Amino acid sequence: MKKSVLALTSCILISMQAFSAPKPKVAICHFDEEEAAWVAISISEQGAAAHLRNHDDGAPGAATAVSGTQLDANCAAAAAVEPDPAQ
Repeated sequence: MKKSVLALTSCILISMQAFSAPKPKVAICHFDEEEAAWVAISISEQGAAAHLRNHDDGAPGAATAVSGTQLDANCAAAAAVEPDPAQ
């Protein structure tokens, strides 16, 4: 009996986790090679961290990680930052 109650409780908890509210998403500007432009995408916080670490992506209104391109709030390129020759 105790094993049945424990198994039922485990099933209920797993089901509750599967149907819980979705995790919040964040907006980032991702460079779309087909469009040759940055586009706004909405992904998980973990996905955003990976994009910002591994691609020339950036937050809306910020500079991209690799090229330093300044993006506006709509992910349009405002200006590219020239590399510093001293670095």
